[in-house]
Amino acid sequence: MQLINSYTVHTDSKKRITFKPKGISNKALKAMDESIANFEKGKVSVPVDFYQIFKIFI
Repeated sequence: MQLINSYTVHTDSKKRITFKPKGISNKALKAMDESIANFEKGKVSVPVDFYQIFKIFI
């Protein structure tokens, strides 16, 4: 797996994700808007088990 970008992300009191990347592209912003719209419509994938993905690093 190749790391493309690294961001510092925080959750607020309502468990929303907030981040402030410098120079984020319009394409990335559009993709995030589409993802949120799909989430609100219930169009989501199955939950990801990060333990299974990253267990080789543990």
